[in-house]
Amino acid sequence: MKKRMISLAAALIIILGLAPAAPPASAAAAEHWRDAYAEVLRKAMWGYNQATRDFMYNDIDAVFALYEMDNSGIPLLFIDFYDFGRHGAHYAFKYENGIANEVNEAEFLTTGASYALIPRDPTLSGYFNDFYQRHTYPRFSSLSYFYFEDGSLREEIVLFTEHWSWEGEETTEIYNEDLHNAYLDTINASNQTYISGHSLTEASIRNVIYSYISPNATPAPATSIAELFAKI
Repeated sequence: MKKRMISLAAALIIILGLAPAAPPASAAAAEHWRDAYAEVLRKAMWGYNQATRDFMYNDIDAVFALYEMDNSGIPLLFIDFYDFGRHGAHYAFKYENGIANEVNEAEFLTTGASYALIPRDPTLSGYFNDFYQRHTYPRFSSLSYFYFEDGSLREEIVLFTEHWSWEGEETTEIYNEDLHNAYLDTINASNQTYISGHSLTEASIRNVIYSYISPNATPAPATSIAELFAKI
């Protein structure tokens, strides 16, 4: 009788979710992206060499972000490096076939994903971000839309502005009217949603990478009391 009560209690614990059952092999394999991304981020903590595009120690700031762009359940990993706010180097990685692969279409992206603006238009799965270069004359700024297609992160310039004077004289050229309208619709809304950026620290790696839940994940159905006892 005592053994039966113990078995019954153990079954209740598993069914109620108090002790997670072992995941199926396919689910466990799908979680390997977390370890792969954590390994990349730990290498990035030592810095970045802009000449060789290798991670190394340098006096820079770095942030990272996760953002899902293909409804796969696995986000892209973005790492953004800044050297005193003057120069930037931006990486994008996608976990595929057991490896975190760099997926930048271009050698350098003009800007990163951390704190980027998410469009309100549900048909746009990418993000908007802008770039401002103040160390040239004329100074210039640009707005780009970033999207994932055919295994690569691609960048499309939406508009480009040349700033000719500190008094506000400038020339703007819009390259994509539809994306520009989508951006205006997003930025003029009462509230906006941005991709969260995180400091590149060991604590952030553990807390962010290993707690990520896909926005497309299907929640487990609730179990009724009748179903609960039917399983015992």
